Amino acid sequence: MVFRILGTIVLGIPALIILTIGVLMLISFVLERRPLVEILIALLLEVFKVAPFVAIIVIIWLI
Repeated sequence: MVFRILGTIVLGIPALIILTIGVLMLISFVLERRPLVEILIALLLEVFKVAPFVAIIVIIWLI
């Protein structure tokens, strides 16, 4: 039970970050501010670098 809650939190936070970045990217696209888009793409790449480690930790927790 506790592990499922922890897993949901650990998986939920990166998902929320990605959604937030996606919304910000859409807004920046509408405003046509290219530097902001580049910064957000860099942030997305950082999130995806961390994501595999988070997934491995969650899998270990669930087992």
